[in-house]
Amino acid sequence: FQTGLVPEGTKSIRLSALGNLEILFGGVQVPMVELSPNEWAGDFTDFAGMTGELVVREGSEAPGDFSRPTLIVDNIRFSSTPVPEPSSAALCLLVGGVLTLRRRCR
Repeated sequence: FQTGLVPEGTKSIRLSALGNLEILFGGVQVPMVELSPNEWAGDFTDFAGMTGELVVREGSEAPGDFSRPTLIVDNIRFSSTPVPEPSSAALCLLVGGVLTLRRRCR
């Protein structure tokens, strides 16, 4: 954990992590999105300009399960880039695939 100021204009927190990740700022859990293997981002827009405690910890997905790997975190940074939303191109491909399957099933 670390206490500090989130820069003005911050839209996301980004980091590299291996393991079950959990992020909290000021006691509020920040939902994280996996951008690519081991690359994560979370919406930090509401915390821009605030001072508080940032906690990065291993999540509690399975309490008492010590078989999962230890959390490894690197390259924590605040970004003025928002967390990306699902690609519209990916959505179009999905719809195209469903329509193709529907035609073949007739």
